[in-house]
Amino acid sequence: MGSTCQEVGANRSASLLLAFIHTDPQTVRTAPQTSLTIISVITSSGAEPPKLDRYRNELAASLLGIKPSKVNTEGLLTLRRLAACAPDPESDVAFLPMTRAVNVVKACQSWVLAEGDDDDEMDEEVESAMLPIFVHLAPILQNVPGGHWGFMFDVVEGALERVSSAGGSQEPEADEDSDTLVQGDGEGAALVALARALRLVIVLEDLSSRNKGLMAEWKERRTGILVLIRDLNLLSLGVLHHHRSHLTISSLFTFPGSDGTLTDPQSKCRELVLSVVQNLPPSLIDQDTLAKMVNLIEDPSPKVQKMSYKFLKVAAQKRTEYFIIEAGVDTEAVVQATLPTELLEILQSDRIFGYDADGEIDENALNVFGYLLGWMLVFDLFQDAVSFACYHE
Repeated sequence: MGSTCQEVGANRSASLLLAFIHTDPQTVRTAPQTSLTIISVITSSGAEPPKLDRYRNELAASLLGIKPSKVNTEGLLTLRRLAACAPDPESDVAFLPMTRAVNVVKACQSWVLAEGDDDDEMDEEVESAMLPIFVHLAPILQNVPGGHWGFMFDVVEGALERVSSAGGSQEPEADEDSDTLVQGDGEGAALVALARALRLVIVLEDLSSRNKGLMAEWKERRTGILVLIRDLNLLSLGVLHHHRSHLTISSLFTFPGSDGTLTDPQSKCRELVLSVVQNLPPSLIDQDTLAKMVNLIEDPSPKVQKMSYKFLKVAAQKRTEYFIIEAGVDTEAVVQATLPTELLEILQSDRIFGYDADGEIDENALNVFGYLLGWMLVFDLFQDAVSFACYHE
């Protein structure tokens, strides 16, 4: 009874806030972040009054009426509002009806197609704002074949390509929409676009693994998109200062601190990247992958370290297989089966297993877990390596 009363009260409060947005359009126009904050508060509270569903459908329907010349202003704001009022994916609330969902994608596609016919170029931020919408639309449309999937894949691929070549080092700032990371100019906007694209890829991978029809749509573009994610410089960035001399650092993912650590937004993006990369098809992992990405086991986040080890274990097996095959065809015994230099640096680095003079855990001791994972990778490299020795006898 108490929970029912609370739910009724929450829905009533949410209805009043939505009524304020409807009856005060001036605030929506002059203070768009205020309206976004109100919508986000309503959504995060879990309240689902009838007015909220009606509001979502109104926003979705209005996208078709937005002219290409207003995409960078009215279109962008509408996309943000629609994303802000999306329900929790784990809830039973439907984001939009199927027909409306298809029309949302068509509206976005029409803006892109009209871009060449208008003097006003569509901002990259608009395509970035489409991505969180697609995250919620993908489950609704998973059984609906059509050109909307090709367009979604185009937007994801375009976002990843821009992120790969983006520059700037401005710090991300706090935002009021539903994204964890926040948008801004330079690095901030690039990291937000990356996080959004990765979340959509994660959803597509999950849905297509259980849906043959969607997999048929996805598999044509899947490899190219996964390669873009695998090759992001964010994965090859070092975590501790003794790796930095061996890095090629993209201007997008700069080190703001003198100790070479990643910022929180960069670390969050790295987690999302690894959520995808840890399940890469074996064909996209080769004998050099371990050397390129072994630094990931020294990430400050234990979650990243665990995901990295799962992926790097496969990379270690690939390296061993490569040497076994090379040894089999090497008649002059010139194959040198060596441990990656990058892995040896981790194993040979100084470690202090204890506390410093002030009684605090020494910073070098914080990554003992990464150090031990390094040794596990060494053992993984020798697994099935008996075959290698046999080839030399």
